[in-house]
Amino acid sequence: MRKLVKLALTWAGTVLFFAGSVLANGGPHLPPLDLYKRFIETPSITGWVIFQDLPERQVLHFTPLVGWTCGISEVRYSVNSDALDQRLQMPECDGSYTLHIPRNRPEILASVDLAPGTAQSVTVQVVFADDSVSDIRSFEPCENAGRGICGHPLMQ
Repeated sequence: MRKLVKLALTWAGTVLFFAGSVLANGGPHLPPLDLYKRFIETPSITGWVIFQDLPERQVLHFTPLVGWTCGISEVRYSVNSDALDQRLQMPECDGSYTLHIPRNRPEILASVDLAPGTAQSVTVQVVFADDSVSDIRSFEPCENAGRGICGHPLMQ
């Protein structure tokens, strides 16, 4: 429980810092790259990819990373392996949605469609704007999620 509270406070503090700096500077601007790295590298309950099982397809949603696209140059991933042999098409950074995903821009919701039940795990690595890389992390779908969206980190 302490870990969860600490994580929530870290996120809240960073969001408040960013919001305050946007207001102080008269509009949106990009936060330092270290802020992107801290948010992306901080372990979370869900992680970087969320699975959705539909009757006609399985969807991998990389939405948790989309809000950080200005600090990310590339997202490498692989399905059911650790090869990191695929690249996710991320939206370009325009500076106007640095820490959120606007509902009226569905084209920026990075996702991948697969045949039903294909992905038992997804391995992901983030490449930051300065070409440094994140740790490699793996995720799996939640059991019995039905049509809901869910995913959680695999224990490394």
